[in-house]
Amino acid sequence: MLQPYLEKWITKSQNKDPKRFYCKLCGPADKKYKEPYWDFIIEHLEGRFHKSLCNDEQGLNEALSFLKDRRKKKKNTVKPKEIKQRIERELKLKIVGFLLQNALPFGLVEELLGFIKEIVSSYESEDITDLSMSKTTASKVARECISTSLKETIIQDLKCFPFSLSIDESSDTFGDAYLAITASYLKGSQSLTKLISVIELEDEKTGLALYKKIQKELFSDEDKTILWNNCMGICTDQGPNMLAKVKGLSNRLKADYPHLYLAHDYGHKYNLIGKEASQSFPKEITQLIKDVSKHFSYSSQNISRLEQVQIKNGVPLNKVKTILRYTKVRWFSLLRCAKRIIELWNYLREYFSEQKLQELDYFNDKNFLYMNFFCVLMGHLNDYCEFSQCEGKSYADIAPKLRESFQSLSRVFYVDAPAITDLNKIFDHYYELSLDEGVVDLEMLKVRLCDEYPHLEVLTNTSLSQEDQDEIFEVVKKFILKTLQEMKKRIPFKDDIIQHSNILRLTEFNKKIWNQFAMKYPNVIPVDLQDSFFRETRNLEGQFNSGDIFKILPQECKSNPVLLWTHEKINAEFKLLAKLAKSLLVIPYSSASVERTFSDFKTIKTKKRNCLCRESLEACLLIFQEFRKDVVIINEDMIQRYNNIWISKETNPLPVTQNQNTYSDLQNNTTLSQDSQETENRKTPSIAPQDLQSFSAFQNEGEVNFMEIEQTKENKI
Repeated sequence: MLQPYLEKWITKSQNKDPKRFYCKLCGPADKKYKEPYWDFIIEHLEGRFHKSLCNDEQGLNEALSFLKDRRKKKKNTVKPKEIKQRIERELKLKIVGFLLQNALPFGLVEELLGFIKEIVSSYESEDITDLSMSKTTASKVARECISTSLKETIIQDLKCFPFSLSIDESSDTFGDAYLAITASYLKGSQSLTKLISVIELEDEKTGLALYKKIQKELFSDEDKTILWNNCMGICTDQGPNMLAKVKGLSNRLKADYPHLYLAHDYGHKYNLIGKEASQSFPKEITQLIKDVSKHFSYSSQNISRLEQVQIKNGVPLNKVKTILRYTKVRWFSLLRCAKRIIELWNYLREYFSEQKLQELDYFNDKNFLYMNFFCVLMGHLNDYCEFSQCEGKSYADIAPKLRESFQSLSRVFYVDAPAITDLNKIFDHYYELSLDEGVVDLEMLKVRLCDEYPHLEVLTNTSLSQEDQDEIFEVVKKFILKTLQEMKKRIPFKDDIIQHSNILRLTEFNKKIWNQFAMKYPNVIPVDLQDSFFRETRNLEGQFNSGDIFKILPQECKSNPVLLWTHEKINAEFKLLAKLAKSLLVIPYSSASVERTFSDFKTIKTKKRNCLCRESLEACLLIFQEFRKDVVIINEDMIQRYNNIWISKETNPLPVTQNQNTYSDLQNNTTLSQDSQETENRKTPSIAPQDLQSFSAFQNEGEVNFMEIEQTKENKI
């Protein structure tokens, strides 16, 4: 059994140094804290500083006694050097053999060794020797103890803090369809994103079917009101069953809870914008990318020949590259392939020349310039797509980037630039302009693009005719125009949370906007508290104008809105205002967290584990996300849940006679208190419940005759 005091305060090194440990008591209290070595743990616990922080003198003494006893035992069992070396080598061989036997990666060896050391140092050898566990018990512990406890902790957090949901559906490689739901919320100054449910979908995947599933399986009736009041919004992709105006999942939920903010993943929006705008380029350019990618995707021989061309031209072996595979469903896959083709342009031209293939016609100066502009313009959209998929952001970070993506292209596209410095006003100026008036000519477009992307200036000063250059810049102009059109169509620049996101950073203070948000979200600021909220906004306005508010706040609060609104002084003086601000900070902008969950599916539900039920899959994902970068912490709640598995069985036992023991174990085969019973029962033929009457006929004979039971079943048939 673990020593309670050590389990509570001593943990592995936060720097992943196996020779050191971290003290949860001393670490936070000492700014210059340096992690001690395990060999000096007794000296650390006996130290004056640790004792001054410790409130459990008895627990500390018990821990010291425990460690000193172990140290004595270790001293009494000193082995000769040769024997010690032999044991060390044998252990290493056994560990490697275990990895190979179970097809585990070599990278797991450090984690496995650390786990073994932790178990050996924490438990008595007799307890480890006596331990037994079956596959059934392991899956039951995962589902009903560890994951259930983790999920309950997340639900309790969602009852206390405002949050948003990200929802998406997907099918795995085995044909099973799932709906995954993640929640993003602030806990203190921590921004957290957690998986809360995996729901299995049947054949019907309409908005109504998804709505019923979520209402039934996500939140119980007793928690529903509290949780949905704390939910600030929902983010989905743009699938019709999610997005449809009346019948989609999002709008069905909004009809029930009008305060919900409905967001559609901005990464997905930028991908769709790029897909539409890329059609402005000639089909020959996109076909070039697809054909070259296809040529190398399914032929290792072709890949080898291209590598040989690079080596022949002096490229070091460790820097040899190959062409990427184009995947239609992967966002900006065309861009990634295009970048690699440009990088290997000269080697590809030489390769296709040697092989005398028709793809050689693609590799001319005109297409090279086309490809470079394609990468620059699509790369512009891809940068904002990737930023919008980052976790832990808020609209205080996202909204300026959304406006910037539109503004930077507008600055190149329009003749007149506004003579103002306020970024919001600059954006408003460009947004109000018509897309067919005041547009630059081709010569001005060339100058501005070369100012934005200096490497393009070298490329444009080529031997290409003026006619070819004008043709290319006309295409570029069409691309920018189409991009601006799609941005206006798809990105809700005029939403309040995007338009007024600066208030979350306190770079400006607008009492009217704060009051509008308070009335817009009565789930956060109830009507009976709105007068108190208005008083707080008046007080903060006065302190903001005088500059007093920044005198009481640390410097980092000015750049980090989460630290600003979770600061204790702000929460003490402006309680309601801080509550609303923290609620606005969790309004959703991306469903990338759900996509990452589906990526984790592949590491858990493999070909060897393709029969995992929904509950086991959810349990694996919950445990994986919680302890991915940390040790597995078993708390008292998990242990109690483990006890309850067996208690629920023992409270309602079947009436059993001495000769009925075999049958009672078989009938109650859901869970057994000991794994040895499970093993024994697997050797015994099973009896269906309908054979109970047949079974009773043999009770008085003192022995169960299974052959006669089987004969009775055949007679019935």
